[in-house]
Amino acid sequence: MTRMRDQMVKVAKDYDVILIDSPPSLGAITAAIGCAADAVLIPLPPKVFDLASTVKYVDLLDRMQELRRELGIPPIKTVRVVPTMVDLRLPLHVEFHQYYYQAVFPRHVSRTIIRSLADVENAMALFRSVFEVDVRDKRAREMYLDLADELREWCLDLLPELDEGGA
Repeated sequence: MTRMRDQMVKVAKDYDVILIDSPPSLGAITAAIGCAADAVLIPLPPKVFDLASTVKYVDLLDRMQELRRELGIPPIKTVRVVPTMVDLRLPLHVEFHQYYYQAVFPRHVSRTIIRSLADVENAMALFRSVFEVDVRDKRAREMYLDLADELREWCLDLLPELDEGGA
């Protein structure tokens, strides 16, 4: 598990921030990333199964903290949840947005909500981002730009020295 961390330490001197997009599973890859990461960002759709899986994943990350201590690795600095695929026309999604996200992950939910929009779904079907395809709804790009701004803020909070370099 520390092999990934060791490799990241080697390349970290060349980068301010390294982002790893891991598969949504509780397997060995996810555990290795939990051992290597300084911060974790979790996309969370408003579905009961996804909420339950995310709670288990956060529990795994908590257990990883002890392993990190034993290995002499600094603790994970923050875990953030980003509501994704949210359709505020649906009562269950509204309930998740107004209650569950904050109740289960207090102080760890992003301000940015990634809404369920046709342009986003179409881009995903093409294995592209909303920046690589034509979109009709400007919100499709705006919400991802908002998330990028929020990620930048989180990085600056975690690594204030980045602000000196004009990141």
